Amino acid sequence: STKREYSIGQIVYLRTDPEQHHRMVTAITESPNGITYGLSLGDEQTWHYSIEISPDRDIAKILTYE
Repeated sequence: STKREYSIGQIVYLRTDPEQHHRMVTAITESPNGITYGLSLGDEQTWHYSIEISPDRDIAKILTYE
């Protein structure tokens, strides 16, 4: 079984989000393809693999975002 890197309720950031909005882990699904995390931003939930997620905000992305 694969180790979970994030837990329900944890605040995380999407590596590809230029605005670096904080998101909350609200669901975790395990499948043969690996673990996916349901991340909530407001009333929207999106699903991501751990490689797309960071526990730390990327300040450089915010400063260069137009």
